[in-house]
Amino acid sequence: MVSSATAAVFRTAGSERDFLDISRLDAGAVAAHRRPFAIGALLERVCKDYAGDALAKGVSLSYVRCRAIVDSDPALIERIARNLVANALRYTDSGRIVVACRPKGSSIAMQVWDTGRGIPRDKQDSVFREYYQLGNPERDREKGLGLGLAIVRRLTDLLECKLILRS
Repeated sequence: MVSSATAAVFRTAGSERDFLDISRLDAGAVAAHRRPFAIGALLERVCKDYAGDALAKGVSLSYVRCRAIVDSDPALIERIARNLVANALRYTDSGRIVVACRPKGSSIAMQVWDTGRGIPRDKQDSVFREYYQLGNPERDREKGLGLGLAIVRRLTDLLECKLILRS
Protein backbone atom coordinates (compact mmCIF):
# COMPACT_ATOMS: atom_id res chain seq x y z
CA MET A 1 0.00 0.00 0.00
CA VAL A 2 1.30 3.46 -0.83
CA SER A 3 0.39 6.49 1.22
CA SER A 4 1.10 10.08 0.37
CA ALA A 5 0.86 13.34 2.20
CA THR A 6 0.92 16.40 -0.04
CA ALA A 7 1.23 20.03 0.91
CA ALA A 8 0.83 22.61 -1.85
CA VAL A 9 3.91 24.46 -2.18
CA PHE A 10 8.87 21.72 6.69
CA ARG A 11 13.25 16.17 12.58
CA THR A 12 10.57 15.92 15.06
CA ALA A 13 10.48 13.04 17.47
CA GLY A 14 7.98 14.21 20.01
CA SER A 15 9.86 16.86 21.92
CA GLU A 16 9.32 19.93 24.04
CA ARG A 17 9.62 21.87 20.80
CA ASP A 18 6.44 20.19 19.52
CA PHE A 19 4.52 21.27 22.63
CA LEU A 20 5.83 24.80 22.28
CA ASP A 21 5.08 24.91 18.56
CA ILE A 22 1.50 23.68 18.90
CA SER A 23 0.89 26.14 21.76
CA ARG A 24 2.30 29.04 19.75
CA LEU A 25 0.24 28.06 16.70
CA ASP A 26 -2.95 27.78 18.78
CA ALA A 27 -2.29 31.18 20.33
CA GLY A 28 -1.77 32.79 16.93
CA ALA A 29 1.80 33.69 17.91
CA VAL A 30 3.38 32.36 14.71
CA ALA A 31 3.59 34.69 11.76
CA ALA A 32 4.52 33.77 8.22
CA HIS A 33 7.47 35.67 6.76
CA ARG A 34 7.06 35.12 3.05
CA ARG A 35 9.84 35.57 0.56
CA PRO A 36 10.91 33.88 -2.67
CA PHE A 37 13.24 30.91 -2.12
CA ALA A 38 14.41 27.75 -3.87
CA ILE A 39 12.32 24.96 -2.39
CA GLY A 40 14.57 22.30 -3.94
CA ALA A 41 17.58 23.21 -1.80
CA LEU A 42 15.41 23.10 1.31
CA LEU A 43 13.96 19.66 0.47
CA GLU A 44 17.38 18.28 -0.46
CA ARG A 45 18.74 19.41 2.93
CA VAL A 46 15.82 17.78 4.78
CA CYS A 47 16.39 14.51 2.92
CA LYS A 48 20.13 14.59 3.66
CA ASP A 49 19.37 15.16 7.35
CA TYR A 50 17.14 12.05 7.45
CA ALA A 51 19.32 9.86 5.19
CA GLY A 52 21.09 8.19 8.13
CA ASP A 53 17.80 7.34 9.85
CA ALA A 54 16.45 5.87 6.61
CA LEU A 55 19.62 3.86 6.01
CA ALA A 56 19.54 2.49 9.59
CA LYS A 57 15.95 1.39 9.04
CA GLY A 58 16.65 -0.13 5.62
CA VAL A 59 14.33 2.30 3.85
CA SER A 60 15.31 4.13 0.68
CA LEU A 61 14.88 7.91 0.97
CA SER A 62 15.24 9.85 -2.25
CA TYR A 63 14.71 13.38 -3.43
CA VAL A 64 13.65 14.34 -6.94
CA ARG A 65 15.43 17.55 -7.90
CA CYS A 66 13.31 20.66 -8.25
CA ARG A 67 14.33 24.12 -9.46
CA ALA A 68 11.15 25.92 -8.50
CA ILE A 69 11.19 29.22 -6.67
CA VAL A 70 8.24 29.57 -4.30
CA ASP A 71 6.95 32.56 -2.40
CA SER A 72 6.34 31.37 1.15
CA ASP A 73 8.01 31.14 4.56
CA PRO A 74 11.06 28.87 4.19
CA ALA A 75 11.28 28.10 7.93
CA LEU A 76 7.64 27.02 8.09
CA ILE A 77 7.89 25.04 4.86
CA GLU A 78 10.97 23.29 6.25
CA ARG A 79 9.08 22.35 9.41
CA ILE A 80 6.26 20.91 7.31
CA ALA A 81 8.72 18.89 5.21
CA ARG A 82 10.60 17.61 8.28
CA ASN A 83 7.38 16.52 9.98
CA LEU A 84 6.10 14.75 6.86
CA VAL A 85 9.41 12.96 6.23
CA ALA A 86 9.74 11.99 9.92
CA ASN A 87 6.21 10.63 9.85
CA ALA A 88 6.87 8.69 6.66
CA LEU A 89 10.01 7.20 8.21
CA ARG A 90 8.18 6.26 11.39
CA TYR A 91 5.48 4.33 9.52
CA THR A 92 7.47 2.86 6.63
CA ASP A 93 8.95 -0.49 7.63
CA SER A 94 10.40 -1.33 4.23
CA GLY A 95 10.49 0.07 0.74
CA ARG A 96 10.97 3.72 0.00
CA ILE A 97 10.13 7.33 0.59
CA VAL A 98 10.30 9.87 -2.22
CA VAL A 99 10.23 13.63 -1.70
CA ALA A 100 9.42 15.72 -4.75
CA CYS A 101 7.70 18.81 -6.09
CA ARG A 102 5.14 18.79 -8.87
CA PRO A 103 3.68 21.71 -10.79
CA LYS A 104 -0.04 22.21 -10.09
CA GLY A 105 -1.23 25.01 -12.32
CA SER A 106 0.45 28.18 -11.05
CA SER A 107 1.49 26.46 -7.80
CA ILE A 108 3.95 23.81 -6.72
CA ALA A 109 2.90 20.74 -4.73
CA MET A 110 5.49 19.43 -2.32
CA GLN A 111 4.92 15.69 -2.05
CA VAL A 112 6.11 12.96 0.27
CA TRP A 113 5.32 9.49 -1.07
CA ASP A 114 5.99 6.34 0.91
CA THR A 115 5.37 2.60 0.88
CA GLY A 116 4.27 2.69 4.51
CA ARG A 117 1.41 0.97 6.28
CA GLY A 118 -1.25 3.28 4.93
CA ILE A 119 -4.04 5.04 6.75
CA PRO A 120 -7.63 3.76 6.62
CA ARG A 121 -10.00 6.23 4.97
CA ASP A 122 -12.08 6.63 8.15
CA LYS A 123 -8.94 7.70 10.12
CA GLN A 124 -7.45 10.14 7.61
CA ASP A 125 -8.94 13.29 9.16
CA SER A 126 -8.08 12.09 12.67
CA VAL A 127 -4.32 11.81 12.06
CA PHE A 128 -4.13 15.61 11.83
CA ARG A 129 -5.57 16.06 15.35
CA GLU A 130 -3.14 16.59 18.22
CA TYR A 131 -2.16 13.51 20.25
CA TYR A 132 -3.89 11.14 17.82
CA GLN A 133 -1.80 8.20 16.68
CA LEU A 134 -2.64 5.03 14.82
CA GLY A 135 -1.16 1.89 16.33
CA ASN A 136 -0.16 3.40 19.67
CA PRO A 137 -3.04 2.74 22.08
CA GLU A 138 -0.58 2.37 24.98
CA ARG A 139 0.64 5.95 24.30
CA ASP A 140 4.29 4.87 24.14
CA ARG A 141 6.23 8.15 23.94
CA GLU A 142 9.02 6.37 22.04
CA LYS A 143 6.54 6.30 19.15
CA GLY A 144 6.09 10.06 19.29
CA LEU A 145 3.46 12.27 20.81
CA GLY A 146 0.99 12.61 17.97
CA LEU A 147 1.76 16.29 17.35
CA GLY A 148 3.75 16.22 14.09
CA LEU A 149 0.82 16.07 11.69
CA ALA A 150 -1.26 18.44 13.84
CA ILE A 151 1.57 20.95 13.45
CA VAL A 152 1.62 20.31 9.69
CA ARG A 153 -2.13 21.01 9.49
CA ARG A 154 -1.85 24.27 11.42
CA LEU A 155 1.18 25.45 9.42
CA THR A 156 -0.45 24.71 6.06
CA ASP A 157 -3.54 26.57 7.26
CA LEU A 158 -1.36 29.52 8.33
CA LEU A 159 0.36 29.54 4.93
CA GLU A 160 -2.99 29.06 3.16
CA CYS A 161 -1.74 25.88 1.48
CA LYS A 162 -3.78 22.84 0.63
CA LEU A 163 -2.97 19.67 2.57
CA ILE A 164 -4.00 16.44 0.88
CA LEU A 165 -3.61 12.89 2.15
CA ARG A 166 -4.00 9.91 -0.15
CA SER A 167 -3.55 6.41 1.13
